[in-house]
Amino acid sequence: MSARGFGGTRRPEPTNVQVQRRRFAQSFPQGSDHPGCARQRRPGDAASTQGACCADAQPRANEALLVIDVQRDFIPGRALAVPDGDAVIGSINRLLAHFPHAIPTQDWYPPGHASFAKTHAGMRPFETATLSYGEQTLWPDHCIIGSEGAEFGPALDLRRVELVLRKGFRPGIDGYSGLRENDRTTVTGLHGYLTERGLRRLFLAGLARDYCVHHTAVDALAFGYEVIVIEDACRAIDFTAVSTSSQSTTVNVLLA
Repeated sequence: MSARGFGGTRRPEPTNVQVQRRRFAQSFPQGSDHPGCARQRRPGDAASTQGACCADAQPRANEALLVIDVQRDFIPGRALAVPDGDAVIGSINRLLAHFPHAIPTQDWYPPGHASFAKTHAGMRPFETATLSYGEQTLWPDHCIIGSEGAEFGPALDLRRVELVLRKGFRPGIDGYSGLRENDRTTVTGLHGYLTERGLRRLFLAGLARDYCVHHTAVDALAFGYEVIVIEDACRAIDFTAVSTSSQSTTVNVLLA
């Protein structure tokens, strides 16, 4: 599938803060081994190593990992494949072990959804139609409610997951972002969940970096969260576009 194929309207990112590209472990204060470790290193302690976890770690209550749309229909060979999409699963599983809170999002479309090309006579996948909220890229059928393709990717470790946030289930509205549907007014409820629990620092990983991860990150910024995209735990349709747009985004970009 081409970069053009996985289309969709991309909203511009904010441009007031330069992107930060650094290692995942470097995003936490010196002495912390991971997001859930608040213990400061004492004299004589061994140096921190990536992925290390001290036994008496205290979780940081305001951090969460959002795992965006790591579903079977987005992995190679499936209905709407993201190139190398299955490669994120190992990285995300390693990250999940370090976060006190983890929330995956899941596309969850009813048959005949308005964003599916088959719903529109004479239209083909990746063409554009005008829906009630504006232009919408039309997709091949994917991530149908209750289908195998809508399931999370094989081997994704969900044992630490607290909430599964489903989006796109409204028949007339597509949903890229984990926070707002594509009409830009219908909220998913994730902001309320995060606010109730005091979760203000969000780490994002998953598929696809230039669409659902991107839109979730930009919306999270608009809602006032600190947002960090873990870049090598994501895969994009058009990574050239990601690299270009990331040069002036407020979203911190980390390497796992």
